[in-house]
Amino acid sequence: VLCKSAGIAPQPADIIAPSMSRVRFLFCQSLLLTLLAFAPCVSAGQFDLTPAQSQRLQKIFPNAYPKLAKKAPVRVLLVGDSVTSMYVHTDDDSNTLKSYAGVFVTQLADQFYYTGGVRMLRPGKGQPDKAIDTLGPEVLVRNASRGGKLMIHAMNVLGAAGWEDEPDIVIVNFGINDANAGHSLARYRLAVQDVIDSVKAHKADLILLGNTPTITDPPERGLALTRPYVDTVRELAAANGVFFADLGDLAWLVHVDERMKGLEKSPPPKKKDDEEKPDAKAGPEGRTPGAIIDFPTSEERDPDPDKRSA
Repeated sequence: VLCKSAGIAPQPADIIAPSMSRVRFLFCQSLLLTLLAFAPCVSAGQFDLTPAQSQRLQKIFPNAYPKLAKKAPVRVLLVGDSVTSMYVHTDDDSNTLKSYAGVFVTQLADQFYYTGGVRMLRPGKGQPDKAIDTLGPEVLVRNASRGGKLMIHAMNVLGAAGWEDEPDIVIVNFGINDANAGHSLARYRLAVQDVIDSVKAHKADLILLGNTPTITDPPERGLALTRPYVDTVRELAAANGVFFADLGDLAWLVHVDERMKGLEKSPPPKKKDDEEKPDAKAGPEGRTPGAIIDFPTSEERDPDPDKRSA
């Protein structure tokens, strides 16, 4: 869903998430590619969608797509915790335009050639409402996220202020605080379903996000902390036909050396004829006389593949 990695701002207390602009950009690029089903555009520099891309986007955004296609004003509502609210200890604090959701919406606006770009409704204190002051059709974004909140608080936000701007797209991301508090998965599931039902009742399009990993000390203690909540959102999204993106999927970071890929392949099974046919060099019982077992040397056991190949 949003772009190739989950570039997120640091969290309060012991919750920390990566905030590098490159990672955030790659994540949002990945999300957009996922929305477009990885189908390339007609050619470089063009904004035309292939028929497959258009069909997929119409399925994901049945309510917003007609507006996007006509470059009519589209409103996006962000609901989440401090990750979504862009909580950081820099000058970018509360600057939604630089958050993962802000970068994604900007790329979505670029894809549909909204020359006015993205405009924030009620931007954070001291933060701009636009990255570049240009004229033309705009995508309007409101960030109603609050730090420290759980999925059970999503309905409070939606009920109190979520629908007054009549959003076309709602992006929801909760779970880090649920995981750290040990919140019940059963109640978390009910809260997610309530959000899905509410968004559908208001005829808006919904994007559900799986959480980023959390980094604790030691790191391995908390890396998988949010995964049960991510799986819960994934299951409910699939059951309700809602688009889901996993911000904590680190598979794209894994690199397998080309020389090591073949090690996972099993040897081809022997044919029955080969098993019954004795080796010409073997003895009467099919064994090679005087066979020597060569144990690997210390150099061959070296974990460095370059040294092993040498």
